[in-house]
Amino acid sequence: RGGVLMARGDLLCPLDGLVLGLPRIGPFPGTDLVRGGEIGRHVHMQPTGTFVCANGHRWRAAGDFLLERIA
Repeated sequence: RGGVLMARGDLLCPLDGLVLGLPRIGPFPGTDLVRGGEIGRHVHMQPTGTFVCANGHRWRAAGDFLLERIA
């Protein structure tokens, strides 16, 4: 609890399907992880980083998504 969250999974280049890397995904700064981690609540997550595939296509991750606890 209260630590840095990190997700692991392949992020693929939309142009050629090659692996871009393992994105670092963490909660927005100031997020109350204890309260947000309760069943029925959610945490806003944000990917960070710039990724490059083997063909040299560079992508910057931006935006956010909702991670909702259901069980």
